Amino acid sequence: MRVLFATTDWSGHYMPMVPLAWALRAAGHEVLVLCGSALQPTVAKSGLASVPLAEGNGLFNARVGNFLRAVSGHEVVPGLPPIHPITGREMTDLGRFDWPAIERCIPAWRVRRQALMTEFAHDWRPDLVVHDLPNVDGRLVAAAAGCPAVLHLWGLAGTLETDWSMRVLPEQVDHTFAGFGLQGKGSRVTHVIDPSPGPMEPAIAETRLPIRNLSYNGPGALPDWLLDPPERSRVCVVWGTSVTRIFGPGSFFVPRIIDALAEFDVEIVLTMTAAETAGLPRLPKNVRSVEYVPLRLLLPSCELLVHNGGAGCSMAALAAGVPQLVVAVSDEHVMNGTRLANAGTAEWLRGSTSTVEDIAAAARRVLTGTSHARYAAELAAANEDRPAPTELVAPLVDLASATARSAV
Repeated sequence: MRVLFATTDWSGHYMPMVPLAWALRAAGHEVLVLCGSALQPTVAKSGLASVPLAEGNGLFNARVGNFLRAVSGHEVVPGLPPIHPITGREMTDLGRFDWPAIERCIPAWRVRRQALMTEFAHDWRPDLVVHDLPNVDGRLVAAAAGCPAVLHLWGLAGTLETDWSMRVLPEQVDHTFAGFGLQGKGSRVTHVIDPSPGPMEPAIAETRLPIRNLSYNGPGALPDWLLDPPERSRVCVVWGTSVTRIFGPGSFFVPRIIDALAEFDVEIVLTMTAAETAGLPRLPKNVRSVEYVPLRLLLPSCELLVHNGGAGCSMAALAAGVPQLVVAVSDEHVMNGTRLANAGTAEWLRGSTSTVEDIAAAARRVLTGTSHARYAAELAAANEDRPAPTELVAPLVDLASATARSAV
């Protein structure tokens, strides 16, 4: 069987699909990843082959979405101005971006995308497509090839979200899909692969295919200092690499977080890019700064993960059974923080409106209490009870075979 994985150019959307791709490869199936050129190095590091034909404009799309929210009167990040979709600079005048001119190009873009994806589908002939929710290209290939397309969630958002900010839903993608003249021809989502632990399964209308979250977050080495138990409580601080690129420099709340944790008797492991770390003031003595350690290796030694609320960190901590403190930037981060807090495993607050004292108080509630750790352990156990990626191979083969038989 030939399986095509299709994703946007955000690594956080691609990485949750990697263990399933490995399982399919191990079972003898051919796997290819449809992505933008920017994601090719990430795909290569995961040991899979890619075809760089997908749209590589995830950053621009995210910024445009925020711009359109601002135009409609919604505040994207409380207290922060929106940023220009192309330059990334803060905007004081929304009229300085000509969205109607961009919008007029969409029909021609659709013609080009449909022709390119149809040609690829006829050349490679996939039997199954596994796609990220915002990805349209994979579903175009599936429609052209006449094979099923299965949605793979990347976090805690489902397909029945009602909040304005989370309306990246199948119906919306179907609306885009209909612009290609293909509505009703395989565009509707019928099966959803869900990596959320049982109590946190998001609402969906489709057939749910549960899968264990193995928390793949890239390759890396186990450093020597992680082989020994920490001498005191360890707190990990992670900040998403895409946050400031989407929401602007004012959304970088790490200095405030470090100040809040500086007086705690803990070891703080700060993992960010060297460029981001270089922009920080002098770090306190209890901070260990590392550029990159895979979270699946680091988190088991931690008693708290502090992050901006991205799905990748949220899911990694759930799999590791580690309590969380979400210092949210966007509404998606607020959603993740709220759902984690409702499950008892996290505290959350809005970064743009929270003080150093607010962050310190939230961290103290987690570190001095026991309930967050107890709920985190229960959710990790619930994740372990979900089917491993290898157990989804047979159902996916059956789905592809049934579709092929019905087409004969």
